Parts: sequence; C-alpha cells; structure tokens
Amino acid sequence: MERILNVFHSFDDADRADDEYYARLSPQQRLDLLLELIERHRRALATLQSDSSESRASSPSRRWTIDRSPEQAAEVRL
Repeated sequence: MERILNVFHSFDDADRADDEYYARLSPQQRLDLLLELIERHRRALATLQSDSSESRASSPSRRWTIDRSPEQAAEVRL
C-alpha cells in the first residue's frame, strides 16, 4: 500500500480526511491493514522480549552499597 503524507490546517480536517479514507477502502483492504498492524505489533513485542532477555543474560547483576555504618548496610540491585 502506498504511503502518503498530508498536512491539514486543523484536527477536524484531519479527522474528516481519515474518515473519508477508511470509508473508501474495501472490506478486504481494511482487513489487510488490520493484519499488517497486528504483524507489526507482534514483531515489536518479539524484539522487545529478545532485547530484554539478552540484556539480562549479558549483564551481571550489579550490587551497590548505600553509605551507612556496616551494621546498617543495605543492598540495592539494579
């Protein structure tokens, strides 16, 4: 699907243009757009999950001690 950038003078004009655009689409085109959005969302989630697990696996946990007397030392994990 071709991507086009439009500039509007107001939010109302932009909303009207969106409504007209989606009204012109066939049911199949609307379904195709929905499926494309779902696929993009799934890929983004997979990327976030893999980045998150890689960062946890590759970085050892760091421990910081807050300046207090040895009896009151606290451990903070980042």
